[in-house]
Amino acid sequence: MAVIARTQKLLIFNGRCSSADHIQWSDGHRTDVKVNCGDVLELKIRALTAASRGQVSYVDMEKHHGFDTATSDDADITLQLDIGPKDADWTETFSIRVATPRNMSKSNSRMKTMRIHSFSFETLKTYLVTAVASCERETWDECLDALRTRFLWEWDTPNKQKRRK
Repeated sequence: MAVIARTQKLLIFNGRCSSADHIQWSDGHRTDVKVNCGDVLELKIRALTAASRGQVSYVDMEKHHGFDTATSDDADITLQLDIGPKDADWTETFSIRVATPRNMSKSNSRMKTMRIHSFSFETLKTYLVTAVASCERETWDECLDALRTRFLWEWDTPNKQKRRK
C-alpha cells in the first residue's frame, strides 16, 4: 500500500479496491477502511453542527475553511452529523466528540471520541469524510452498523433507549 498524501499528520491510503486497506495515522494506530468498489451505497454528510464552550455553529463541509477553536491544542468539540445515502432525501443523526490530549481527561463515557493532536478544520473535514466513506456498504443496515462503530447514533443515546422500551 503506497502513501499518496500527507495532510495534518494524517497519511492517506492508495485507494485500491480491497477491504484490507487502512489509514495509518501519525501516532501509529490504524483505521481499517472499506474502499468504495462501485456496488455500495454512497454516503454523504448533509449537515454538521459543532458545539464548543457554549457556542453552537453550523459547519459548511463544502468550504475550505470553517469552524475553528481558539487554539489548535485546546479543542473539545461535540459534533452532530446528519448522514444518509447520497441520493436519498433522509438522514440519521450521529455524534462524536473531538478532543486534543489536553482535554481527553474530561470524559463522556457514552460519547465516541476522536483524539487529535492539533485541531484544524482541514484535519476535521478529512477525518469525517474518510470515516463516513469507510462505512459505505451494500445496504443501509450494513452502513448503519459500520457508522455506529465510529459515531454515536441518535437511537443509541441513553434518553432514546429509555423511550424505545
